[in-house]
Amino acid sequence: MKEIKTIAVYGLGQFGFSITKYLAELIDNKNIKIKVFEWNKETLNKIKQTKRHPIHFTNIKQAILPNNIEFVENLKDLVENSDLLVMAIPAQTIRQNMKLIKPYIKNQIILNVAKALEEDSGKTVSTIIKEELGNTEYQISALAGPMIASQFIQGFPTCADIACPDEKTATYLRNFLSSKSLRIYHTTDLEGVEFASASKNVIAIVAGIVEGAFGKEATNTETATIARCKKELVNLMVDKLWINPKTLGSGSLCFDADIDVSCRSGRNRLFGQLLAEKGRKYADEYFKEHSLIAEGFPTIHALNTLAKEHQVVLPIVGKLYDVFYLNSGDIKKAFEELMERPLKGM
Repeated sequence: MKEIKTIAVYGLGQFGFSITKYLAELIDNKNIKIKVFEWNKETLNKIKQTKRHPIHFTNIKQAILPNNIEFVENLKDLVENSDLLVMAIPAQTIRQNMKLIKPYIKNQIILNVAKALEEDSGKTVSTIIKEELGNTEYQISALAGPMIASQFIQGFPTCADIACPDEKTATYLRNFLSSKSLRIYHTTDLEGVEFASASKNVIAIVAGIVEGAFGKEATNTETATIARCKKELVNLMVDKLWINPKTLGSGSLCFDADIDVSCRSGRNRLFGQLLAEKGRKYADEYFKEHSLIAEGFPTIHALNTLAKEHQVVLPIVGKLYDVFYLNSGDIKKAFEELMERPLKGM
């Protein structure tokens, strides 16, 4: 296997900036290069000048990039001659960006850190990449786990799962990326990790919706709704998408642990809360104004599409789709209808 000597990070949003800092510190004094690219030229230039993000982490003193980072101004300079390409861009832009990147791809390892499914098709990021590159020889991988960007950038210890169908590559990435602040476990179940991490963002939105609709004191409602939403999505993934149950089980970092942290805080929970309190238009405008992305929201549409394809009923996700995509009904009324469904066994 080719040794990683040059890392390329595409995207300097919240997590892109955080993982850039992590990687730059990880490779310091190791004779490894790191270069980054961001489409927003103003953001790129400000980060290059100040080493700080102009929008995110402004009150976090540790959120400053080290000096061993090369800032490039186009995709050719970013991707060519890199060994590890970290895709830190929104999942809904992956397809169009892979078309732009394709001419410069050779034998890089591609590491995806987005946590969403393609909105209309329900496809994973790795599937999109393979379709656009037209070649299955590339080593595509994904990193997922409890890694809230505002915490990750401060170096708080955490763990994550890394997945690649090629076990040698998965093991290599595990060893290369692990540190005193990030312990990584590897798996070959790439699609499982992708579906798990995308689904957990939907569950985080559900948690926020419950608080927005019923208030902070409704912890019974929130816990029960999270549990039942998790159950319906696990059934879909295991029974119809053939995901390994181990990827979704107790101790799973990409699913179990990430659900726990994302349902307490983070962008997707906030988006859900705003949806319930003030409606989709306000939530969309707020996130646009603050340069935030809730990857769980398009995944609601994607999971609803997959459920229809496989003739599966997703009671909670289906209600969210009806209320917030089709503007059909009220969220509290939707909860009433969920509670009045025919009773059944566990």
